[in-house]
Amino acid sequence: VLGRGGTVDTLGRMVMGTSGPITIEPGNEWKILNAALAKVVGYSANMEEILASIVVNADEFVDELLQELKKGVNVDPSPLVKSSSLGMIIQRTLGISLNDFGTRLAEKINIPEFNYRTYLDAVRMALITHMIPSQMGMNIVLPGGRQAVDILGKFTKAYIDIAKDLAASSTTPNLVSILAQKGITEEEQLASIVNQLIAAGHETTAGVLTVGLRELFNKPEVLNKIWEEIRNLNFNSVDIHNSFRILENSELGRFLLELLRLYPATPIIPLSVNKDMILGGYSLSLGTEIQINLIALHTNNAQWGQEAHELKPDRWITGESTKGQSVAARLKRDGIFLPFWAGPRSCVGENFAIAEPYITLGKIIKSVFETGAKISVMSQGIIETSTGTSNLVGFELRIT
Repeated sequence: VLGRGGTVDTLGRMVMGTSGPITIEPGNEWKILNAALAKVVGYSANMEEILASIVVNADEFVDELLQELKKGVNVDPSPLVKSSSLGMIIQRTLGISLNDFGTRLAEKINIPEFNYRTYLDAVRMALITHMIPSQMGMNIVLPGGRQAVDILGKFTKAYIDIAKDLAASSTTPNLVSILAQKGITEEEQLASIVNQLIAAGHETTAGVLTVGLRELFNKPEVLNKIWEEIRNLNFNSVDIHNSFRILENSELGRFLLELLRLYPATPIIPLSVNKDMILGGYSLSLGTEIQINLIALHTNNAQWGQEAHELKPDRWITGESTKGQSVAARLKRDGIFLPFWAGPRSCVGENFAIAEPYITLGKIIKSVFETGAKISVMSQGIIETSTGTSNLVGFELRIT
């Protein structure tokens, strides 16, 4: 009775400036979208190809990060991480590099110094000032909303045009050509999917990588344990199939599970009620929007103990679970651990989103130890949460 909210339709119409009907039946939309995206980021069918792309991208990121650190200055890794993750998504969806995409984009739109920040800032601003008020039935656009929507519209139309240009000159399928084969050709639908996949797809892995760097170099005891385990591991040929099981059986994997628990890529899951019902003692009518707070779920003392807010990778050392399932898979089944949601509408790129930070963090650790560099976390910002715990928000790295 609970389905995902109407973000796809709303986002597409907002960006393209239209209000026409969506011709794909709501019941089929998610199935079609899932089938299309599976070819781009689905792990099982394209495992070797996707892993090869991740390895190349990870090598480029590690080299760039270390080059910056060797300059002897404080380095904010966030821009490098997000640019790298965006490049990964562009490569998977269009088959071209981020630099090539930027060149083609500059030919189609006139936005000075357009980069990932321009795009992400526009996405966030559009959501806050335009789409969310609209979904709440408020016929208003908050300050800054129209400019953000304009940027999103230009970017989205250019992306679709670039994809069509590439499809016309190459037999290699890209996201837009795959969607066309599935019958998705309306600009509103394409705009929704493009923005959701690019924004969510690269922001998720970028977030995990960023907090992963911070936690690694803040916790030398965790870093050293991981290094002892992976020092002889070749990340160019690592297999992360059946990912939860593999993660639980390694120090790096358990560290990544903790990152996913404490810092879920999508902390709030929006859902809508498909029929009148009683849920948890509340009377909900058809169409009611509800939200699942994953941070609260993942730090519930009743499920995770009194140290639920602390990063403790060893909490995943629990031995074999029942019926051959990994512990994480069992917790997902029971609705306790849901970093990628669950059921038929869970994240289609789940394994991809696990493989990228796993390989990238592994390569960073190996490079740091093999070069003898000592990296420290600098310039940390601290905020107090409503639960009284401290979270680090801004940080920089430096070779010391």
